[in-house]
Amino acid sequence: MIYNEKHDRYIDNDYVVYRINKEGKLEQCKISYTNGYLQTGSKLNGVVLLHRLIWETFNGEIPENMCIDHINTIRDDNRLENLRVVTRQENMNNPITIEHLRNSKTGEKNPMFGKKPSQKSIDALLKNAETPKSIFGKKFKEHFGFGFSQNEKLYKREWYHYNRYGKCTWE
Repeated sequence: MIYNEKHDRYIDNDYVVYRINKEGKLEQCKISYTNGYLQTGSKLNGVVLLHRLIWETFNGEIPENMCIDHINTIRDDNRLENLRVVTRQENMNNPITIEHLRNSKTGEKNPMFGKKPSQKSIDALLKNAETPKSIFGKKFKEHFGFGFSQNEKLYKREWYHYNRYGKCTWE
């Protein structure tokens, strides 16, 4: 069990948060949800998001202007191996985040945000994002030495295989 002095909390290896109660006994902290994130109270700092508390406890202070990213974008999956320190831009460029935004653009409810984000924010993010098709196109050109417009039949066969199995037949 590791003690976090900043928030006066203990965290065990299963990421369960504890505190010392008025009687001096160790008790499990109450956890609540806010917009999909888990949070707990901290008598020194008010409410603290659990993923930030876990990161600070095991890895130290979070650098200024940095945030903690859930790699798999599941907001209540606070395992240390699912967390990383990134800039805000890197957080938004997470491929899974981009896929959630694409779903929003098609009109589906976005599971990450709970609502459709603005069209302007979606367009700004997708403008620089690499799609699986563009990545495939680069691999195709590297392997065959020409763009797929010259051999549409070959491209369609390889793209079908890439979509179905997640890799090209030449890999």
